[in-house]
Amino acid sequence: MICKHAHASEESIPTTCDAFPKGIPQQLLSGKVFHLTPYKGDNGILLETNDQAALDDLKEAYATPEDDEFEPLP
Repeated sequence: MICKHAHASEESIPTTCDAFPKGIPQQLLSGKVFHLTPYKGDNGILLETNDQAALDDLKEAYATPEDDEFEPLP
């Protein structure tokens, strides 16, 4: 688990967390959006990790040309 707010799960990828106890939005699960900025419904909780190298690897693996154009919600 990369985020310390993720709930333990028998699934390979947790589908709930402290920010989204009813279910993590698909855009976050898919890696299309990294939860480093506020996201609608996140209860004020953002991605936090103790494994910065793993987070950097994920960002690189999922990077797209559109990433520079993404604007987070206010």
